[in-house]
Amino acid sequence: IVPNYSHGEVIEAVFRRTRVTVGVMTAAKLLSAVEPIIRYQRGRFRGAETATPGSARYEMGLQQREDALHRLVDVWATGEASASLGFAAARLFDELDPLERQAGEILAQRGVAGGKARMKALREVSDRAATLLALPHDDPRRGELEVDPLLRFVTLDALADVLCPAAKLWNTGYGAQAMREAVSLMGGYGITE
Repeated sequence: IVPNYSHGEVIEAVFRRTRVTVGVMTAAKLLSAVEPIIRYQRGRFRGAETATPGSARYEMGLQQREDALHRLVDVWATGEASASLGFAAARLFDELDPLERQAGEILAQRGVAGGKARMKALREVSDRAATLLALPHDDPRRGELEVDPLLRFVTLDALADVLCPAAKLWNTGYGAQAMREAVSLMGGYGITE
């Protein structure tokens, strides 16, 4: 058996795609924590028998204080931002995957074979794409970025090289901090519903 891909190519493909999924899952965890916290804070801290239905203490519980509400809004906003970043990266890969196959076919038609030759050919395309991106937005030559599949591939690939690790690192890094905040908003009893 002769493999068509090197170990590095396989690992890169796996990492690039699975990091986005982990980032989106973290966003889902944060967003799913908001509703149980609202129920907990409104029901757990209603107070004594003097808190009657219709009173702010009875209806809002702990959330009648700004601090608890603002902390929960931070958790929610982090979840929304994480979801936005994760889904943007996922959409980018949806667009990039067919272009990657098309770029491989184009390079094969041009007789580009092997890792070094491919890197050299893509470096030349990448330099051209960087030149076109530096042009003013109203320059008609920038339209080549949309028409030429290789130019489009290298620009989206460069964007994916930023968005993919950003989605993983920010979503899981800052997301873990926000989740600790969410757990602390449950009153410190160890409840992690």
